[in-house]
Amino acid sequence: MEVHEITRFLSMAKFAFLAIVLAIFSTGIAAQTADTNAVSIVKSSPDSYKYLIPPALTISSGILISNSIGWPFPASDARSFVQHNIGFAHTEVDNYLQFAPAAAVGGLQLSGIKGKNSVSDEFFLYVLSLALQTVIVYPLKEYTGVLRPDGSARNSMPSGHTSTAFAGATFMYLEYRDVSPWYGVAAYTSAAGIGSMRIMRDRHWLSDVLVGAGIGILCTRAAYALYPVIKKKARKHCAGIRVK
Repeated sequence: MEVHEITRFLSMAKFAFLAIVLAIFSTGIAAQTADTNAVSIVKSSPDSYKYLIPPALTISSGILISNSIGWPFPASDARSFVQHNIGFAHTEVDNYLQFAPAAAVGGLQLSGIKGKNSVSDEFFLYVLSLALQTVIVYPLKEYTGVLRPDGSARNSMPSGHTSTAFAGATFMYLEYRDVSPWYGVAAYTSAAGIGSMRIMRDRHWLSDVLVGAGIGILCTRAAYALYPVIKKKARKHCAGIRVK
């Protein structure tokens, strides 16, 4: 393995580690400070950290099969399989469908099927999730400098579309898991379809999609952990202003 490949691997590993630490840290804060009136899906029991396992495995798998590492199998092999057995999708519908799970939450609310939180809380939760993705995904793209499969740019790792799709899927799952588990199944199926389309369109490697999916899940989980704390502090600040 060449020096630049090792450096790139360590760069991706470092950002993945920071993303996971962010989720753990925000969960710990919410578990300690959220009161009974705050919006939260976090519990203070050790089980509240189990949700870190799937995205951690997804991110680590994506790093290991990165096209710059080539172990345990090159990502180019996965791309070649898709190209010869499925074919690339010559469409840009994935640019819009990445927001489908989150849009579905709004649609369900409008149709009278209430989620876990109010419409206003859902709005701020999703915005916070997108903000966390922005500060993680785009710097990571520039820092790793992975060449896209079509050779168009060196900003392939991770997949932003996939991150957004899985963030939205997690958003829908957390809002409607108590209503029916099928909402989560539909949301994650849609998100997986977006990731597949990014590969079929020759825009991303399999490794990019895996890392993007993990980051998206973590960002929404972190948003749900951080939002109760932010909301509580905002209420105290507003109350202080009214008193003055």
